Amino acid sequence: MTIQWGHESLTIKAQPAQTLLELPLLSSEWPSVDFAEALAHPTEFPELEKCATPEDRVVVALDPSTIAKGFSLPSLLGRLAITGISESQVTIVLPANASLASLESLRETAGGCQIERHDPKDPNSKVILGGTRAGDQIYLNRRVVEADLLVIVSGTRFTPSEHSPASLVFPGMACDPVLKTSGGEVLHLLGSPYLLTVVDGPRGFSPMWTAGTLKAFRQAKNRRKQHWHAELEEPVKMVILNCSCHKGNERFCSWARSISRVLPLLENGGRILIVGSDSDDENAWQNLANQIRHFQLSENNEQLAFDITFRALKRWSKALEKCSIFILDSMPAEICEDLQANKISGLSNIQKLASASGSILLMNDPDKCSVKPLWMN
Repeated sequence: MTIQWGHESLTIKAQPAQTLLELPLLSSEWPSVDFAEALAHPTEFPELEKCATPEDRVVVALDPSTIAKGFSLPSLLGRLAITGISESQVTIVLPANASLASLESLRETAGGCQIERHDPKDPNSKVILGGTRAGDQIYLNRRVVEADLLVIVSGTRFTPSEHSPASLVFPGMACDPVLKTSGGEVLHLLGSPYLLTVVDGPRGFSPMWTAGTLKAFRQAKNRRKQHWHAELEEPVKMVILNCSCHKGNERFCSWARSISRVLPLLENGGRILIVGSDSDDENAWQNLANQIRHFQLSENNEQLAFDITFRALKRWSKALEKCSIFILDSMPAEICEDLQANKISGLSNIQKLASASGSILLMNDPDKCSVKPLWMN
């Protein structure tokens, strides 16, 4: 069990009676597959260019988070061009919650493609896909429903904020979503869309892409479960969150989300250790300090209920009722004190904390991990 912080590293030495678990699990080799390679070698399915005709209208339902994980629009367009499909026949549809930055990033490589962000309030984009088994009508984005070839590009849903192929189209591309309807049922009604799915690689490894239909998605899902998922039979005494680098408020909000997710895995009175970044960002930390003071003065202010940092501070406050929090990060000591956390000065102190804990769970990139507490079944 090795932890990296800046240019330092620490291999935790386990005591005879200790139980150690580390995610991701790398007992087998990680199969990095880039986007272009997946397109060239789909899972038991024809290549993309063999799934279309020159007259087809192609719609790409795109999870914008995949842009940073190797999604290549030029590679996709190159495959379609083999069939004779021009860029003007291709429309890229992003979910309603996609950021303006995602739209701008795509426009730089879009060429003659159309790029749209789904607007559930636009009556012109609304069309009936069909009825559910319960008798409800499903209204979906018109372009997605009427496409001759639908390509869905997504992840495998590591966290609630990420999309699977099913959740990307429903509720991501829905109009008047029906709460009782599952994304899987909607995906079935869409026929056999071409699925391109990405699984994040561990640190130092590139992602793995798969291409094809539901069988390819299941392959990606199984790979994700094999490496990024674990089941615990009993709570642990200490959770170490080896977080990737973010700045200021974004860094803190990421910590708070991770803490909220792992809290059920921890014994009452247990410890959470956050290993952050050794890079400093004085202005961002000062902004967080101001937010902490605002939170302390306005904790019950309903107007702040949807503020991202306010929600993070609420999660943090709740966690402190159950556990102690330790931080190894460039965060100033006074802010750490305001957060009622214990700031530690180096990796050597982690070994001391670990030696005093009976069971330890280390989560590298905790926003990508999932752990099931079996005692809560």
